[in-house]
Amino acid sequence: MLLISLPTGVKASKDAVKGETNEERIEYLQTFGWQVSNDPVEVVNITIPEEFDATYNEYNALQISQGFDLSSYKGDSGTRYTYTISNYPNETSAQVLANVIVINDQIVAADVSSVSAGGFMHTLQMPEKSNSEAVDTESGSTGLTKDEMLDSLGNSSK
Repeated sequence: MLLISLPTGVKASKDAVKGETNEERIEYLQTFGWQVSNDPVEVVNITIPEEFDATYNEYNALQISQGFDLSSYKGDSGTRYTYTISNYPNETSAQVLANVIVINDQIVAADVSSVSAGGFMHTLQMPEKSNSEAVDTESGSTGLTKDEMLDSLGNSSK
């Protein structure tokens, strides 16, 4: 199977994105222009729920907007790798992260999120630099808080 490198702005494809190794995951994030930590800052085992609640439906809509679809992975276990992003436009003080979900050595979902108060989550598409504090991209962002999304992705404190 070929590893396909996607240029910045090209939609992801779950059928073509290898994510078995740290190098493959980092290379994939770099195709969108992200500079990330050399190693994940967090590695969490997750299970995609059998039934999606509203939060997971919204997260999956974000994934579908970039070529992934978690509905075919319902009930499957995988791993979420989280990397620190060092070149997020317009963010100077908040920590911004890239999350990559891998099942069966394939990247099946990914997002960019802020861990600051009132944080955000959006697709891997790098937003344009602007003077606005609002972060929203044409390729998709969620209306959910960062905490709601991370809870649904295996970071639950319940």
